[in-house]
Amino acid sequence: MLKKTKLKKEGQVAFEFLILVSFLFIMFTLFVYAISANMSRQNDVEEYLGMKDYAFTVQQEIRNAAFSLEGYQRTFHIPEKIGQENYSINITGDEVYLELETYANTYTVYIPRVNGTIQKGWNTIRKENGSIYLNI
Repeated sequence: MLKKTKLKKEGQVAFEFLILVSFLFIMFTLFVYAISANMSRQNDVEEYLGMKDYAFTVQQEIRNAAFSLEGYQRTFHIPEKIGQENYSINITGDEVYLELETYANTYTVYIPRVNGTIQKGWNTIRKENGSIYLNI
């Protein structure tokens, strides 16, 4: 009788140990998931802020040219990537559009009318005869 009770207690201890280890494993998995989700969200915010920064840079360069005297000319740089992400940048009418390639996140700013196109890399903007020319 003594042997059965001792075995029963040892079996119960082993079972409780398995439950404890399983619970800790589940908690660890949830913790890792929460951290990775937070890091992903933080990357999205950084990419959005990068889009906003590049769009405002272009907007400011075009506004500077619009409000400058005749003969204004300046060269400025637009980086190839936002963080590690590829993106596209275009001017359509009086708007600058930036869009990340990995997901449909677009940022738009309004600008004065400009002749020409924007590109990644070096861009030259100038004011001549009251018009703004970009890379022309």
